[in-house]
Amino acid sequence: MAIFLENQLPAPNATDVVRNTLVSTYIVDSDSYVLATTIEGYVDGIKIYDGATDTFTPPYNGSGSELTFFPGGSIDGYDAYQLTIDRVGFY
Repeated sequence: MAIFLENQLPAPNATDVVRNTLVSTYIVDSDSYVLATTIEGYVDGIKIYDGATDTFTPPYNGSGSELTFFPGGSIDGYDAYQLTIDRVGFY
């Protein structure tokens, strides 16, 4: 498989990002397709999304947190998933 991330928002190394900005990225596999149950999301080494159970771990389980499927070559000609993270509350 050739899995890669596309359209990372905010962009890697972005500065001056508003604290309540949703974080999202597309997960794309150029060889076949990504299975939703195999997707895991991590923030600072902590698992915050588990595709096997389709659950987000607090505080990353805000109302905007979701895994969305984009079929039919929507992203660079490939099927993809968009993982969006909505963090609840701030330190």
